Amino acid sequence: VPEGDTLLCSIKLFQEAGLLAALQLDYRALCLWLLSVHKNYRPLLHHNWRHAFGVAHCACRLAKSPELSSHLSPLEQLAVLVAALCHDLDHQDPDGFGQRAGLDPLAELYSSSVTERRHFSRCIMLLSLEGCDILARLPQAQYSACISLVERCILATDLRRHFESRPGLQRQAQTGRVDWSSKPQRDLLLGLVMTCSDLGTFAKPWPQHRRVAQLVTDQYRQLSGRAKVESSENAKDQSHDLSLLAEQHVAFIKSMLTSLCDNLEELRSGCQANLAEWAALAAGNEQPQADSK
Repeated sequence: VPEGDTLLCSIKLFQEAGLLAALQLDYRALCLWLLSVHKNYRPLLHHNWRHAFGVAHCACRLAKSPELSSHLSPLEQLAVLVAALCHDLDHQDPDGFGQRAGLDPLAELYSSSVTERRHFSRCIMLLSLEGCDILARLPQAQYSACISLVERCILATDLRRHFESRPGLQRQAQTGRVDWSSKPQRDLLLGLVMTCSDLGTFAKPWPQHRRVAQLVTDQYRQLSGRAKVESSENAKDQSHDLSLLAEQHVAFIKSMLTSLCDNLEELRSGCQANLAEWAALAAGNEQPQADSK
């Protein structure tokens, strides 16, 4: 999809969710805000505007699913979309390395989710720009509630938070239902939507998923000062590097499947197909024996 069309598609996500009408959002402000969000993503290999758009698209798909569509309020859907588009704003450092090294003033204020708090801070800054405040028409109570939801959703993309919440997710899955009047359960589910959307590439067709996995790996090496794997390296080194990558993905997908894909067959089948591909690569085979999508 051409870069410019991703902005048009982003507008469409808000329109199809009925958010402009339901919350009386200003169309011109939405356009200016999206342009500002797009401009504030760095040209990184993975954590760039296209990744943000992909996360927003996945979040929109999830919000339309039977499990969620009848329960999420327009304000919650708006918060999820805003958070998805802004969750990696100005991303520049791998896994908080700079913060742990004491290179970021935010590290002195917060002891956890420092990178995600930076993204949220940039999100609030863009929403404060003249002509870009898409929330300006909301009543004060709804405005404050939406900002609070956006913050929780962006912080939920910190995978450490997800793994800490897994026991609660597993207990919720065992009951087979969600108490929508319970704020803790509702917040837990919104966090799960964000995590699932952020990792949505795990459920996409294998060629796209593998390409993104390599981009993530290359970006981490690039930003952390590690040498990138060059095409001139010998086949043995390439094979070893690919095998390690495959083993990491096998372990990660297995650990995520139970909590991410409880009732969403499309996601589960996509993850399982990619799991078979990674397992075959980890075993040293280019193609798995079983047929995969």
